[in-house]
Amino acid sequence: MTFRLSLDHTLVLRIFFSFSIYVLLVLIILLGNYQVYPFAISFFIIVTYFLLGSRLVLDPRSMVFAFFCLFLMLPMIVDHLFSLYGVPYQLPWGRPWDWSQLSITTYIEFISLYFILMFFFFFIDSQINLDQNFETSFNLNRSSVLFILILTVLAMTVFVISTGGFEAWIFSYKEAFLKGRGGAGGLNFIFIYLSNLLAFLLGLVFYKSSGLKVIILVSFSIFSLLFFSYFQGLKSRFIILLLIFFSPYLISLSFSIWKFFVFGSFFIVLIYFFTYIRSDGFYSSPIIFLEYTMTYFNVVPLHDLVVKKEFFGLFSTLDHLLVKPAQIVGFEVGSDFDLSVMLTKEYYPRDWEEMRATQQWPLLTDLRYNYYGLLLGWFFILTYVFFMTFIYRKARQGDMAFLFIFMLEFVRIFSVLRGTLIPWQIFIYIPIYSASFIFLRKYITTSAGEQKFE
Repeated sequence: MTFRLSLDHTLVLRIFFSFSIYVLLVLIILLGNYQVYPFAISFFIIVTYFLLGSRLVLDPRSMVFAFFCLFLMLPMIVDHLFSLYGVPYQLPWGRPWDWSQLSITTYIEFISLYFILMFFFFFIDSQINLDQNFETSFNLNRSSVLFILILTVLAMTVFVISTGGFEAWIFSYKEAFLKGRGGAGGLNFIFIYLSNLLAFLLGLVFYKSSGLKVIILVSFSIFSLLFFSYFQGLKSRFIILLLIFFSPYLISLSFSIWKFFVFGSFFIVLIYFFTYIRSDGFYSSPIIFLEYTMTYFNVVPLHDLVVKKEFFGLFSTLDHLLVKPAQIVGFEVGSDFDLSVMLTKEYYPRDWEEMRATQQWPLLTDLRYNYYGLLLGWFFILTYVFFMTFIYRKARQGDMAFLFIFMLEFVRIFSVLRGTLIPWQIFIYIPIYSASFIFLRKYITTSAGEQKFE
């Protein structure tokens, strides 16, 4: 895999048209007519994706596009339609945010971040030559799958018992998930990591199987992953485990309008179903669920709170990286181990005091506190994009160890965009990724063969 600087006419035209649309949208926002914002911003997000995006499902740009659709387009359009047609609010807290009152700076920062991410991914990806002679036929040591399955079941059992027992998780799911996990963060992380690894190994077995074994294996795998995800929050975890399980197929799957519709519909149905379970039936109808999207996908209004403070800083929350590791080893230090924890205490103190729950501020907030916003933040974003593109390309070549690490980072794109660029968990991710790499290289052997992930 080599990096080369090359600018052909098609690449230049795509960048030019997408940048022109971005500049035009900024001018529209500066004019201050909110009524056109939902449609103009939605048009920009979709067209930019078609100009700078990728047709491949697991390309990082697909996840960036999905994030901005869910956290910017969807709640903004729903709020606009509820207001336009006078739809009554049924949830106790009523209209969570008035999007027409958000600062124009907030809107400009979000569309700027979207354009920067899409441009960096597009440009760097276009400059990388993918070597085609990589060995991709593989053999998996099946005993390793059984070993990880046993470890996952043990980790789940210890975690559930430590957080109230199976009875609490069955009859008081919401309370068990929100309050019962207190003090079990380490167990929760181990359980989640082992579930991810198991999903990947089962997916490789499925990829190598044929005949009746496929049906039996898929049924067992999906049931097992659904069962494990129930104790991990269910809503997003099952979807993540499915993505990891099917990653050997998805890594080469391209989008079409039909596939996009099917994936989107399936995702929305799953989110609705799991939200219903996780809330103990509180969000019981589609219209209430639609109203709930304005509350759940709330990173834009949350960031607006910080924007209106006009705060900028350089490494203002750098100490957060050390707080949690220090607490783990026994030091008594401040509890602000995360930017969202700090801001939740400031804006929503009851959420933290009563349930230790946090609102999630987006990456843009992290950039404001630590890199003077996009002024210096673009460089750190560029570094992140280069890292993601590198491991994505290695995964596309058929390197199974890199495929697993890429899948963990692929699903974490949402966490990055809805959190911080460098979280305190980086001290855990680095050894875990290193151990995963060694484990998978040991138990998955490759031999020269057919290129599977072209």
